[in-house]
Amino acid sequence: MIDLGGEPSRINSGEVKTIGDLIDLHITDLQEVRKPLRRSKRAVLNALKAELGSVRIIRLDRAILIKFGKKRARQGAGPVTLSVDLSYLRTILTHAAAIHGITVDTEAVRLARTALTRLALLDAPKNATDAPQQTKLKHCSLTLITARQSSPWQGSSNSPS
Repeated sequence: MIDLGGEPSRINSGEVKTIGDLIDLHITDLQEVRKPLRRSKRAVLNALKAELGSVRIIRLDRAILIKFGKKRARQGAGPVTLSVDLSYLRTILTHAAAIHGITVDTEAVRLARTALTRLALLDAPKNATDAPQQTKLKHCSLTLITARQSSPWQGSSNSPS
């Protein structure tokens, strides 16, 4: 229904039973605050709904998500695509818990992500705090020393230091 430009069915959070229901609820909430889905998010949500929409919320676990990830990889989804799928799924689950108080298992997504990374279906996350390589540090130091030595402020009483 979403890909035809229609609205998801109105759903009461008390009636939510499946992942498909959570996706519809998420879309409805976004529409209520006038945040339309962009084309790529709509495509991912449609794919999630097609693959996982009938799964009951209480049955969603890491094993189902690992199976989903393996199937998507066999269909040709690369590590980035699979990562996006899992990110949107976690967004849907977190939204349901935060906005509607629906009990969901977001830990299952984290565990599935870890498993799929170890199976080499997802790229290992890049750590933003990785130490820079020594050559880069040396280059930066030399650049700063050279710049300071050639500074017109060198030796001046008007130096900004």
